[in-house]
Amino acid sequence: MFGQWSINKDAILSTKLQNCLTINSKGNDYCPLIFKNQVYFVSDFSAKGKNTGQFDLYYFDGNKGQKMAMSAKVNSLFHEGPMGKTKDHLVFTRSTTTNEVEVLQYSPSLNNTVKLTGELDLNLSVLHPTFDQAGQKMIATIREVDSIKSQTDLKMWEGKNTKFPNGKTLTGINSSANDCFPRLINDSILIFASDRAGGYGGLDLYVSFYNDDEWQTPLHLPEPINGLGDDFGLVLNADLKKGFSIVVGREERVEMIFI
Repeated sequence: MFGQWSINKDAILSTKLQNCLTINSKGNDYCPLIFKNQVYFVSDFSAKGKNTGQFDLYYFDGNKGQKMAMSAKVNSLFHEGPMGKTKDHLVFTRSTTTNEVEVLQYSPSLNNTVKLTGELDLNLSVLHPTFDQAGQKMIATIREVDSIKSQTDLKMWEGKNTKFPNGKTLTGINSSANDCFPRLINDSILIFASDRAGGYGGLDLYVSFYNDDEWQTPLHLPEPINGLGDDFGLVLNADLKKGFSIVVGREERVEMIFI
């Protein structure tokens, strides 16, 4: 049995943040995702540097050294993103003409999209999907459709392929404030944003470790990962040493280690 996971605060204090000048535009660039050695993200500026007035999905082509728009099968006349991933697919959300938000699975090899089904089609807006490595568990942000309550919570569904019928709210993680932008890493680390009491202000990043068959009490990440602005959308490489995070209006490279 493993002992209680913890945060290496000394490693975080030595973290070096660097603005991603090659990726960032004059607009909003946020919620990066590392998939098959490419960095995918949401932006309201086109690859040609024009303000589009809507959020679409892009990736940074390291070979060409430039921002590239994703397929027309992904980007539409509605808002897209953020994204999650399974082993072979990207999963993203798309706004609709109603209050609901669709969750779509995209296959790069086939260049097609398929809508996820199940409880996702009921009275919930499902946002910011993230998956385990097998693609059979999805954690996402939920908001009740037509609810007078404005806060968001985290919920987990279990399923496979495109069917995710069984969902449960992560009661041990959620607070009375907004809990959102989850990112599941190596199946045992859940990083998410929250504006709950005890943070530095706005959205801050928290981490929960899966231990003894349950998610442990979330831990607040110290500076410089969190600051006075909104901090969200953290993603790490599999070795947990490098990744990307978001500070309001700015995407930054992050180096950090968990133990």
